Amino acid sequence: MWGLWEGDGDFFVGGKGFCCTNFWGHITYSSWQLGANEKLNGLIRQYFPKKTKFEHLSIQEVKFVEEQLNRRPRKRFNYNSPLEEFNYLKKVAFVT
Repeated sequence: MWGLWEGDGDFFVGGKGFCCTNFWGHITYSSWQLGANEKLNGLIRQYFPKKTKFEHLSIQEVKFVEEQLNRRPRKRFNYNSPLEEFNYLKKVAFVT
């Protein structure tokens, strides 16, 4: 997970300061992806409450939250962080 979720709302209208950030979201009509997006939205909301004006955030603030979330252990990864899973899969891909 290497970016913030764009979603179906108007959170990033204008995209000021976020031109280099990778956005991702669920594919329309793919309901099995929606739960993971809603969970991530909840985690992001711990740092940026509702009605936060994203155009007023610095890139450093966004990168800090991104790093915190990528280092947070997840049950779906057997309590490894997404960063640990990514590094493991990257290592396995180069070995095989």
